[in-house]
Amino acid sequence: MLDSVLVEMRFTRNFLADWFAGNLQRPEDPADFYLNQVLAKNFSIVRSNGVRLNREQALATFYGKLHGSDPTVLRHDNNNINSLLDTGEVAVVEYDESHVYEGHTVVNALTAVFLKDSAAPNGVRWLLVHETSMAAD
Repeated sequence: MLDSVLVEMRFTRNFLADWFAGNLQRPEDPADFYLNQVLAKNFSIVRSNGVRLNREQALATFYGKLHGSDPTVLRHDNNNINSLLDTGEVAVVEYDESHVYEGHTVVNALTAVFLKDSAAPNGVRWLLVHETSMAAD
């Protein structure tokens, strides 16, 4: 399952970097938004600012408010990926997510839980994400 998790993490990381930069066209129908396909029904996230969002709130925020919100981001990188658990049905991963800009980088430490789901584009769905801001360079 870890291979599927790594593919999904990479795809979502690239999608969100392009989404935040405004490089992707916003689909007219929110149902066509990529995150609709990969977030579990009971998904939740604790953002780096301490705000907790359920699935519907996360989709509304990412689709409605964050498109083009970070036009100077060059890319996102996932580093220091560490698998904490992989049962074949559930995986828990911790990693550092770097938002790279010209001249500086912002790093968040993340813990994410994934569920195996063959109907998802990469075979897994995000169940839980917890972000914590780290010192920037």
